[in-house]
Amino acid sequence: MRSIIKLIRVKSWLKNVLILLPLLLQPTIWSYYNYLIGIFSFLAFSLTASIVYILNDIVDLESDRQHPEKRLRPLASGSLSVINAVVVLLVLGVLVFLIYLFLYIPIWTLIVYFLANVLYTFKFKLLKFIDVLVLSFFYILRLSYGSEVFDLVLSSWLVMFIIFITMSVSVQKRLLELELYGERNSRRAYVVGDVDLLRSLTVSLFLISVLVFNLYLVFELKVIDYKYFVILNYALLYFCFEFFADRSSDDPVKLLLKHPKLILIGLVLLLLVLFMK
Repeated sequence: MRSIIKLIRVKSWLKNVLILLPLLLQPTIWSYYNYLIGIFSFLAFSLTASIVYILNDIVDLESDRQHPEKRLRPLASGSLSVINAVVVLLVLGVLVFLIYLFLYIPIWTLIVYFLANVLYTFKFKLLKFIDVLVLSFFYILRLSYGSEVFDLVLSSWLVMFIIFITMSVSVQKRLLELELYGERNSRRAYVVGDVDLLRSLTVSLFLISVLVFNLYLVFELKVIDYKYFVILNYALLYFCFEFFADRSSDDPVKLLLKHPKLILIGLVLLLLVLFMK
């Protein structure tokens, strides 16, 4: 059972909380029904993501066995066979279909997410900088899926903030792959000579995201009191600096789970934004 949980990467479901952000930012539609729909939509998206993870592990099986960290995954370590993984994949697919069948949650975004991930697995992740754009696109799909579920219109400023902050995180991931594992095990198009450029891009994209966040405060939330700007920016900067300072892993989810205070700060940021609305 533990091997199956590791195979479907339940911890990585944390990224899918972004689906609930449109609901959380609209207190006027809070209800038990929407909470229920939100939970099952989160579950459907997470199960779809797990299908992608399993497919990716099957495709990358041989290279994962040579990787210092990924060799410990269930398929690469041999604790689960490929046949068992395919069975789990099919079961997850049936569960997603059943959720759609009984609750009639939006399905097309899930299909687009799955197909885009297939393209990423076989092509895009091997293309320098294109991979970063695609990873950011996956986060936008999560946000878009949440807005579709609750029939909400997303703020363009919020979307741009998510784009730039996730691009910064994605570039940081590629940088850490090179720093921790070198060219041989990074399995990407990046080389050691790209390290300085990746560092500059990480910082630049992060600073742009901070600028867009402040534009979101001004034009969307109509914040005019400078005290709130100071508090919100301090919380955002503290969160990001603490997150980017830890270079022990290239996995953003592992870094978040390693520092629970960052999750707490994220919740505080959300509450402050809600207070502004």
